[in-house]
Amino acid sequence: MRLRQVALAVVVLSIGFWSAAAHVRAQAADPLTGTWTLDVARSTFSPGPPPKSLTLTFEDTADGVKNQSDVVTPDGQTVHQEFIAKPDGKDYPVVGSSIDAVALTRKGNMRTRVDKRAGKIVMNYEGVVSADGKTFTVQQKGTNAQGQAVSNTVVFVKKM
Repeated sequence: MRLRQVALAVVVLSIGFWSAAAHVRAQAADPLTGTWTLDVARSTFSPGPPPKSLTLTFEDTADGVKNQSDVVTPDGQTVHQEFIAKPDGKDYPVVGSSIDAVALTRKGNMRTRVDKRAGKIVMNYEGVVSADGKTFTVQQKGTNAQGQAVSNTVVFVKKM
């Protein structure tokens, strides 16, 4: 009888723990997770012109945040870039880009990203997810692949 009570208590505690853990994970869901599209009208690009389209997708994985970006450049070329990185400030490799690595950090709804080429920082991003979770605004500063200074404010809208 005592063994049955202990076993039942363990089951109840396990269910309670996993339910609480699931609840905490649901509450702590990253507001950046999902698909975001460029709002050209609310963005500024220096130098211009802006891309025809830009879609970002963020997905939480066991290895970190998976980011994919799909761009249609002003001249109609398509570019796909992706990486998986943890927001720990360490360098992670990038596929499909002129950069070699990214380093991410996160504090609340503020995100930073540093792009590197051959170990040298070429671009900095500071992004904020709005309180309502509907917009993601990124300040981008650095040097593009053509060696031009870049200073952009890029606004994304979350696809629901």
